[in-house]
Amino acid sequence: NQILAADSENAEAHAGIIKGFVVTGEIDQARNYLASLSENLLKNKLISAIQTAIELKEQTADAGEVEELKNVLLNNPDNHQARFDYAIALYAVGEIEIAVEELVEIIKRNREWNSDAARQQLFKIFDALGHEVPVTIEGRRKMSAVLFS
Repeated sequence: NQILAADSENAEAHAGIIKGFVVTGEIDQARNYLASLSENLLKNKLISAIQTAIELKEQTADAGEVEELKNVLLNNPDNHQARFDYAIALYAVGEIEIAVEELVEIIKRNREWNSDAARQQLFKIFDALGHEVPVTIEGRRKMSAVLFS
């Protein structure tokens, strides 16, 4: 808050406040805070990544049980919706690398499935994690290998 008193457009300070809300489970507060930001700040990469992380957190809230979804896939590996839900559930429990692999597998099996939902979900995950994170770098490499093979 002291930084913002001196520089109201400081994206890092705003991001810190929003992250504080997210960490303490105050998602509504985080959303309200985001709604009060200028258009310029909302375009900032830090702020945008936090927005995406909030969206993913909300999306994963009803993801389902990992083991249950895994069993569905074992019985029908071509059930892309089950694989997508499995990836979301894996992300929710912190198994991000496996979630990325499952989304890449959907692209490998059917690039166009559900209007390109797997690729779009991967971009959300990469954005939320940050572009310099090893999971993002490796995930982008795997996705590119599938898309351009």
